[in-house]
Parts: sequence; structure tokens; C-alpha cells
Amino acid sequence: MKRILNFLFMESKKVKTAPVVGNIQTWPLEKGKYTDLSYLRKQTKGNQELMKKMIMLYLKQTPELLNTIKESTEEKDWVTVNTAVHKMIPSFWMMGIDPVFEKMAKTLQEHTSKNEFTEEIPKLVFKLEEGCLLACKELEVTITSLG
Repeated sequence: MKRILNFLFMESKKVKTAPVVGNIQTWPLEKGKYTDLSYLRKQTKGNQELMKKMIMLYLKQTPELLNTIKESTEEKDWVTVNTAVHKMIPSFWMMGIDPVFEKMAKTLQEHTSKNEFTEEIPKLVFKLEEGCLLACKELEVTITSLG
């Protein structure tokens, strides 16, 4: 686990300049790239069928969680937002999504755990959704190459 966290930390330092949401810099691993399946490939020992299943699970769950987050944000239901965001975080590592999105998710959790609205919440929700949906599009293309 320590190696994984260290790897993620080192990878996050590679981000040079990026847009900022609140106090969090955003954006991709490299221009036009939103996922890095190295970790998934390692965890599945290169088993393409298992990789495909994991990606399909991400593609199924992520839009549902994003909808829950958006609807709950509009309703100011911070407990539900917090729970849905918490469920998303492990998928960032598995799909190799830029660590800035995990940081955004954790910041969103911090805000919602206080049970009060801040101006930063809708911005974080928007950027989190944008990044996850772009990752989904990329993964949809990737899944076809896995056979």
C-alpha cells in the first residue's frame, strides 16, 4: 500500500501547470490522456478478461454515482454526496485517473462532512464529473481494444 501511495504521489508531481478549482490544480496525466491502466494491468496480472470486467464495472457505476452526487448537491443532501464520493475514490487508483481527482473528491468530502454549503462544492462536483466522464469515454475506447 505504501508503494502505491508513493507512486501516486510521485505521479501527481508530474502535473506542470493546470487549471485550478478552489485551491486544487486539475488536469490530465498527459495531454489528452485521462487514465493509465498500469495499476489495473498489474493487479489483474494482465488478464484482459478481468481488466475488461473491472472497466465495465467502472463504466456502469461511475455515471450512477455522478448522478447521485449532482442530484444530492442540488438538494443539499451532504450525507448522500459524501457517501457517493467515498464510493468513487478507490476507482481512481484502479483506473489510473489523475490523483488530482482523488484530491478533489477528498476536498468535496471535507466540505460535505461539515453539512454546510460552500461556493466550492458545485465547482468541485462539476470538475469531478467532467474528469470522470472523460475517463469513461477513454475507457470505452480502451475496452474495445481488449477484445
